Amino acid sequence: MTAQAVHAVDELPWLQDAMSVARAALLGDRAPHSLLVVGQPGAGLRLFADWLIALRHCRQQDAAPCGKCRSCLWLAEGNHPDHVLLTPLEDSKEIRIDQVRELLVQLAMTGHGGRYRTSLLWPAERLNRNAANSFLKMLEEPPSNSLLVLATAAPSRLPATIRSRCLRISLPTPSRKQSAQWLHARCGGQVDAWLRVLEVAGNNPAQACAGELAVQLESVQVLEQETMALAEGKREPLHMAKTWDDERYEIRLLELENLVTKYLISVAGTSKPHLLSLAEMTKLRPMFELIDRVREDRLLAPTPVNRRHGLTVLLSATQAAWRSASMTGRHTR
Repeated sequence: MTAQAVHAVDELPWLQDAMSVARAALLGDRAPHSLLVVGQPGAGLRLFADWLIALRHCRQQDAAPCGKCRSCLWLAEGNHPDHVLLTPLEDSKEIRIDQVRELLVQLAMTGHGGRYRTSLLWPAERLNRNAANSFLKMLEEPPSNSLLVLATAAPSRLPATIRSRCLRISLPTPSRKQSAQWLHARCGGQVDAWLRVLEVAGNNPAQACAGELAVQLESVQVLEQETMALAEGKREPLHMAKTWDDERYEIRLLELENLVTKYLISVAGTSKPHLLSLAEMTKLRPMFELIDRVREDRLLAPTPVNRRHGLTVLLSATQAAWRSASMTGRHTR
């Protein structure tokens, strides 16, 4: 099986309704100055954001974005004179105030040929506090003939004042079954195999499509084996923390969260463990607390934290929670 990268939002059927809504908004008489696009990266968030920019710049409005006109080609090459991508610099994990100030200067200029100027903030939640304050002023008095697109998978990490000044477009994520069927049709492989990958690696079909199924299955299997070895005392948290502190750090946290959720559902014997009785919830409290801890670490991942220490603490908590859940006697493997 050959992996197939997704290159265009048109290839993602679950986003077609959102495309219709956005097209009507941008091509209408009262087009918004700012859009907040919320969705999952692996379900097409960045592709959709890029499509919005192309829709605004395309010279063939009846068929926008056509992908063939000069503006579309410039965008595809990453050198459109009227578009600015605002993203963390290589030496930083934040979008800084000097970047926002430079953006304001560029947006104030007349567009090439007198047309629109645009900017994409990706990922928008990376705006630091000072940058967010400066950007808010821009939203309050937006430059004429401009479009600001903020794309994020974590809208709650943006100030409410910024969110309230943007037209929000929420992108749907297909169910895991729909994702697996789409992957099967597009990339081959068995639906059940894709389901297993999505269950642990996250329901990110566009992202999964770019990788080999066999490799992703092996990664899931290794994660499950390592975590169970940790729970059984065959692996030490400190040693695992050393091996997990690499370029896959943030991905590992996501996979661990999904694996813990899967295990919790298995232990609880229901797909809705939050509806268990008080007595049963008390028994499983360490697992719920573990999920909260993993999510907190994921939120801190973009910040300059001591990852090795954080991973050691997290994996120690994982070991303790798994042992506690196993002692309930409800888990069947």
